[in-house]
Amino acid sequence: MGPPAGFPMGGPPPPGLQMARPMPPPLVRKPPVIQQLVFEYGDIAPDNFVQKGILINQRFPGPPIRVQWLDTLIIDVTNNLDHGIALHFHGLRNYGESFSDGVPYITQEPIPPGGVFRYTINIGYQTGTFLYHLQSSVADQIWGFGPIIIEDGPELLANQPAYYHFWDHVLILSQCWHTAMSKLFKLEGPLNSEQAKYFKGFSSEPASILINGRSYGKWGKRNGLTEGYEVITVQPEKTYRLRVIGGGIDSILTFAIESHKMTIMEVDGTIIEPLEVDRLEVNSGQRYSILVTMDQEVGTYLITSEMIPGPGPNNGKAILQYEGAEVDVAKRTKVYKGNSTFEKLKRWEGSKLSPNPVIRQPDIYPLPKSVDREIVITMTRKKKTKEASDDDDDESEDDDKSDKKTKRDASPKSDDSHDTSYSYQVNGKSFKTGKVPLLTQVRNSGMNITKEPIIYETLTNQSIQFVFQNTASDEGICTQHAFHFHGHSFYVVGHGKGKYDEDKDGDKIDTKVDSGSPFVFRDVVTAYPEPEGDEDVTKLKPGQECGWTAVRIWTDNPGVWLFHCHLASHIAAGEGFVVYSHTKDDPRLKPPQSG
Repeated sequence: MGPPAGFPMGGPPPPGLQMARPMPPPLVRKPPVIQQLVFEYGDIAPDNFVQKGILINQRFPGPPIRVQWLDTLIIDVTNNLDHGIALHFHGLRNYGESFSDGVPYITQEPIPPGGVFRYTINIGYQTGTFLYHLQSSVADQIWGFGPIIIEDGPELLANQPAYYHFWDHVLILSQCWHTAMSKLFKLEGPLNSEQAKYFKGFSSEPASILINGRSYGKWGKRNGLTEGYEVITVQPEKTYRLRVIGGGIDSILTFAIESHKMTIMEVDGTIIEPLEVDRLEVNSGQRYSILVTMDQEVGTYLITSEMIPGPGPNNGKAILQYEGAEVDVAKRTKVYKGNSTFEKLKRWEGSKLSPNPVIRQPDIYPLPKSVDREIVITMTRKKKTKEASDDDDDESEDDDKSDKKTKRDASPKSDDSHDTSYSYQVNGKSFKTGKVPLLTQVRNSGMNITKEPIIYETLTNQSIQFVFQNTASDEGICTQHAFHFHGHSFYVVGHGKGKYDEDKDGDKIDTKVDSGSPFVFRDVVTAYPEPEGDEDVTKLKPGQECGWTAVRIWTDNPGVWLFHCHLASHIAAGEGFVVYSHTKDDPRLKPPQSG
C-alpha cells in the first residue's frame, strides 16, 4: 500500500515547494489493526469520589491503541450511552477521507444509543503521540478519551543517540468535576475567582486534576475504594520516554517531576530538536514526549500537575518509583488540601519547539514561503441577549472585514443543548451545526456549503495564513485559546501584542520566513492574551484587541475539517469554524476507491 494521494504524501508540490527529504520506500500491505471500543456508564471514583462516569471497555481512561507507519486502523464503536456520540481521532490526518474524523453533524450523524459505527483511519507516515476522544457533549469529553501511539517508523531515529530510550510510558493529564454538567454552564452573577475571570467557561473549578485517570481526596460519604495516585515504576540509570497528553478541557496544565530534568523530543507528533525544560505547559489537546533519565537516588518522587493561571486543586499528583525503593503507601493516599496559587499566564517555550531538520519526517511539508490567502479570525465572548440570539439566526451574509479576498460565510445552525449565559463568537458569529452533516450535504447533493457562515472554502495545494485575533469579552476579560485544526498540522509563524496589523506584522512574518528561521509545526496552538503594555487582562475595554497568533498551513488534505478552540466550554458555546478543502475536479469529495 503506497502513501495516500495528495501533497506531500503522493501528489506533486507546487512551484517553489519541494520535499526537503526523500520519501521512505513503501511497505508491504498489512492486515488492518482492528480495535473494539464500547462506551457505557459505570460508577467511577478516579479521585476517590464515587460518581457516574463513562467507561471505555470497562475502564477509564480508555485502552491505549498502538499502531505503526502505513497501518490501516479500524475502530468499531459501540454506543451504550443514553445519547448520540461521535469519536474523534485527535491529530490523525487520515489523508483524503474526513468521513472518519468523528465530528457530529460535520462529518457524520451521531452514533445513536445502541448503535455501532466503524471508523477507518489511514495512519500514513505520521509518528508520535495522539489521542481519541468523544467529540460530543462536554461531559463526554471529561470521561471519554484514551491514547493513540504511532510507533516511530523504520530507522526514523536511527543513528540519533540523543533520542534513545529504554521504554516509554503514557501519562494523560485531565480534570474531574463533582458537579453536574448542567450546572457548570450556569454563569449568572458576578465573577468571584481569578480562575473564573480568566476562563469564564465553567461556574466552578474542578475538584481534582487526574494523571492517567487517578488522583486522591477524602469526600465524606462519597468516598470510594481508590488505591490512590498513579505509580510509574522505573529502573535506575535508564532513560524513559514519557508521552504526556493534554486531556484537560478548560485550562493549561503543567507537568513536572521532582528532582529530574526533562528533555522534550516530540511535539504533537513532530520530532523536534531536543530542548531541556524544568516543566511542561500542556494546553488542551497538546502532546509532548519527554526524555527523562532516572539518575537520582533510588526512591520515590512526586510528579505534579497544576492549572495555570489557576488557582486550581493541589491534588494533581503521581508517583515516580524506582525499582528497589520502599513502597510508600502513605504518599500514594496523601490528601493535598487547598488550591494552587495564582500564576500569571505568559508565553512559554513554544517558539523553540521546531522540527529537527536532520531527521526524515515525511509527513512534514516544507514551510510555504508565500501566502495565497490570509484569513483573520477574530474571537471573543459575548453575553447572551435576545438580540444576540436573534442575530445568530440571521442567515444574511455580511461583508467580510476579516478576509479582504472573500465574503464572510454564515454559520450553520446548532442543535447544541448546553444552556449557557454567554456565547463565543468567531468574526461576529457563533459556530453552530445543523441536522444534516456538512460532508453529507457535499457528497449527496453537491451543496455549496460555503453559503453558510464561517465555512471557508479552499482548493487543495494552497497556502493559507490564519491569524487568530484575541479580543476582550463584554466584561473586559481576555483569555487564552487552544486552536486545533482537524486533519492538518501547521506552522506557527508569528504572534504579537494588541491588534494585528496586516502590513506591519504581515511583513515581519514574511521577513522571518524568508530568513529561513525555524518554526514550530504542530496541530494545537495557544493564542495567549497579550494586550499592549502590561495591562491587566481582566480589566480591559470590551472588544479591545489583546494579542494575535498566526499559523500557516498547506491545504494538502481534501475534506470538511473543523478548526476550533479545544477548550470544551469555548467550542460548546460556538468558538469554531470549518474549512472545506477540495480539488478543482472533485468538489463533492468522492470517497476513495477501496483497493
